Amino acid sequence: MSRHSLAILIAASGLLVVSAAHAKSSDKRQAEPDEQGSADEQGSADEQGSADEQGSADEQGSADEQGSAKPVPSITRQPARPASPPTPVNPWFVRPPLALTVGAASDWKLTIFGFAEGDLMRDSTRSFNDGLNNNVVAHQQMPATQAGENPRFQTTIRNTRLGFKVEAPAFGGIRSTGLIEFDLFGNQPSINSGGGSPGQASGPGATTEAAYFNNAALRVRHAYVKLEDDIVDVLAGQTYYLLGWQNYFFGATCGFLGLPNALFNRTVQLRLSHTFASNPVNIDIAAGAFRPAQRDSALPDAQGGIRLAFNHWKGISTPGSGGTSAQPAAIAVSGMVRSFRVDPYAPLPAPPIQLAGFAVAVNLLIPIIPVKDSTDRGNALTLTGEFVTGTGDADQYTGMTAGATMPNVYPLPPDAPINSAGVAVPQTQGAAPLVGTPYTPDVDPGLVAFDSNGFLHTINWETFIVGLQYYLPPRGRVFVSGNYSRALSNNIASLYHPDSMKQPWVNPLGVFQSSHYVDANIFFDITPPVRVGLSYQRVTQEFADDTSAHNDRFEMTFIYFL
Repeated sequence: MSRHSLAILIAASGLLVVSAAHAKSSDKRQAEPDEQGSADEQGSADEQGSADEQGSADEQGSADEQGSAKPVPSITRQPARPASPPTPVNPWFVRPPLALTVGAASDWKLTIFGFAEGDLMRDSTRSFNDGLNNNVVAHQQMPATQAGENPRFQTTIRNTRLGFKVEAPAFGGIRSTGLIEFDLFGNQPSINSGGGSPGQASGPGATTEAAYFNNAALRVRHAYVKLEDDIVDVLAGQTYYLLGWQNYFFGATCGFLGLPNALFNRTVQLRLSHTFASNPVNIDIAAGAFRPAQRDSALPDAQGGIRLAFNHWKGISTPGSGGTSAQPAAIAVSGMVRSFRVDPYAPLPAPPIQLAGFAVAVNLLIPIIPVKDSTDRGNALTLTGEFVTGTGDADQYTGMTAGATMPNVYPLPPDAPINSAGVAVPQTQGAAPLVGTPYTPDVDPGLVAFDSNGFLHTINWETFIVGLQYYLPPRGRVFVSGNYSRALSNNIASLYHPDSMKQPWVNPLGVFQSSHYVDANIFFDITPPVRVGLSYQRVTQEFADDTSAHNDRFEMTFIYFL
């Protein structure tokens, strides 16, 4: 898989560089409209500077002409008027932000953003709640399960979001922003599992279905402060991981992010970044300290990356089901390193077992049919892609445990009789057998596991996702998209395929070693703030016992953007 994935990404990278060079040469040959579009993307500061230069030249020319005739009195130079932004290609898509300003010069700004969303979804199994993410599909082959043999229908508003962004006036050359955003996926008691799906307890949950869906709880998505100046930008708080340069390269889909086998998650971090900006290319570099996957490691995770964006070659992109805009073509590389210090099974206290985890990601956004601006959507075609290889990095994917519990081997559950070799034995008369001791793991499941000899290993994953999104002419109010992804672990099966004598409690039916996902979506913008989407999604998983299962989902999405 890795050879084919890397070959695709290398070929796409070549296409990116060649096309970017062509786009740059085309920009030089084209006249003012492209230059004006570029100025619009750079912002009002660049527009003001351009106007000042033009105003100075006009005034100098006028003085030279009059100076040859007679002296003229000096006058106070008037500030030039900012250049007007270019006329949108399709004004129908222009939706002003919901913003309030206060202060003597209206220099404090509050922007309210988000959307109200309702979803209807039908699954071919009872494996999932409202999000597919990377949860385990209920087993359908022998032994079959009740959850794997029966369908499920759900409705939810839990993907609804509300956010607030505050921008303060610059102070000492430093611009400051504060942002907080919520959705309705807050921690709630579990609901009934629907028939003993692998990896889930059967029977009633801690709350009712009605309470779970109708009384959805608030959850913090993003909460951070950002300081920007000409030297370095500093971000402190919770937002997307840097690995994968989220959310720039996300594909378009009705499915709840993160899609199966695709990077998607958020955490608390301290990040430093800087953009080396130029007219043709922007180079972004960033690095930071992130909340560790295991707090007992006593060290933060470290992530860093570099991204090249080609400013004159833009494509329309919709991350998930909202936020459609024109984004420059880009290629990015990012990485992560982390440490684990896991308590052993030996009687405690004892020295922790130390391991290292890592991940490397390569991402692409290629406008196959480029556009001029965010309103130029008709006949726009954009490709997104991602390849990741790593170990001990499952938390970078939403809900990605693959069903891997912790601990997965020794000791046996408390009070289980074993002999000196650690093998379960029946209760017999005579000498009392040894008894398994309790063990409380100090690390989340899905990251590390013990083998049958008691040695600790990080769990390896290699993932790949590619997506296409096409905006139909003439306006792009209707667009279609598709995504394909795959994940493969080359060591999880060996860690969770039981030895019937030594590990009789390990359930290989509930641990998958590979996963495939595909979706097809169609969206229709009924009015500027209202979007409707239809989607088909299929996830297939191969388990540690070499059996497989799949789930088919049909979903309908309704969104109102603020």
